[in-house]
Amino acid sequence: MTKKAFIAALFTWLIILSAGYAALPMYEKSYPAFSASPTSVSSLALTHKELIFKVDEQDKRQARITAHYTLFNALSEDLTIPVILPYIAEGTEGPGAEILFNDQAVEYKIYGAGNLDRYSNCGDYLKEPDGFKDLVNIDNIINHLNRPAYQPIHFDDQAETSLYEITFNPPYNRQASFSFSLDKEKTRVLTFGLPIIFGDPKNSKVTAARDITEKDIGEKAYLLILGEDTVTNIQGSHNDTISKSMVEGGDYIRKNLKGLQQDWSGLHHRDFGDFYEMTIRQIDSLPDVLSVTSMEATLRETVNHNNICVISFELDFPAGNTKTLSLAYPVQAFMDRWEARDYVKTFASLFDPSRRFSECGGIDICIELSPAHPFIIESSLPLFEIEPGVYRMSLNSLPQEDLVFSTYSPEQVTPIDRMLHRSTSYLKSYGHFAIFCTILVSTALIVMVTLAFLKRKMKG
Repeated sequence: MTKKAFIAALFTWLIILSAGYAALPMYEKSYPAFSASPTSVSSLALTHKELIFKVDEQDKRQARITAHYTLFNALSEDLTIPVILPYIAEGTEGPGAEILFNDQAVEYKIYGAGNLDRYSNCGDYLKEPDGFKDLVNIDNIINHLNRPAYQPIHFDDQAETSLYEITFNPPYNRQASFSFSLDKEKTRVLTFGLPIIFGDPKNSKVTAARDITEKDIGEKAYLLILGEDTVTNIQGSHNDTISKSMVEGGDYIRKNLKGLQQDWSGLHHRDFGDFYEMTIRQIDSLPDVLSVTSMEATLRETVNHNNICVISFELDFPAGNTKTLSLAYPVQAFMDRWEARDYVKTFASLFDPSRRFSECGGIDICIELSPAHPFIIESSLPLFEIEPGVYRMSLNSLPQEDLVFSTYSPEQVTPIDRMLHRSTSYLKSYGHFAIFCTILVSTALIVMVTLAFLKRKMKG
């Protein structure tokens, strides 16, 4: 192989490798882990905390945190202390938490505690740590939990209202659709079993629909009217039948929410009263042009718009006693490939919520990494490697800084990593045009080298 052919082959290989890396996302956001906090400035002292990070060997982005809190009640009276553990919810998935108090399992409930805009810079802890911490400030979270009960503006959820029942009849393998007109300023419509909704925002006509298969024949769907019943001109498709009755709107929504809570595993620990109130608030907040929505969409939006959540439980604490609270829960790493060919995985844990205990003693931290990413290349706190892939540190008091550490496959980001990163960034910036140009150039080089080789061979 000539020198030119070798260079052309190497260039082509780098293009193909870079294109493969360019297909992967450059950055994937996650959220830091939080610490447990009493809901008021507590008489309990946090005498010691042990924090253990164990990175999953199968899913290197995920780690499991185990936090042991040694708590002391210095008062001469028994205490019952409400405690919360904040987290940022992703969809309807539950937090996967386990709680032990002196080795006894503790039951907990989950409450919504605000909304974090995922798409703003302040919604990203690594980009705007101070802005993020302002949004999830523990005082703001507790104030949100203590808000008065919500009273809807556009409808009375305790009043009797109209319910339209639809029965699906043959034929099947079709779309069942139901169109109607309404005053969008006076009426909200919640559909059950009709997830497809469309219409022109500029007029009063709306259509709700679903696809019908053989197993759907005989099934029912519903239109629940909230507010004044201004629905007119309901027209169904095919032989489907429509009937009307009166129900209490709030009771009907609660009944369906209970069914969804049983079907969706991530909702099992949700406090039902709190979840119902969030759902009513979500329906009430719809703009007039979107006054018709499905229960499925409402559930998704309710969860998405209340993604700051807390795990809430109570601890009974005898006077003068020391007890241990243990919390175990998952956390995901931030994934960053802007400066390296492979992902730099960054984990974070916030200590501020625990400062609401009356005293904060020392802390021990242990981090166990996976064999595939066994090195910490950067940390906000002085961690010490005591054996391959295991890092520790001990402090006499809770640090002012959060714990933030980054892991990588080699011990550092190398020049080769950065070279591959630059080629990847080039492809990311210019997309398919860049790939086309680089393949065109490399193909031309290979053709030129091949022709030169053949020409030399013919002369020889």
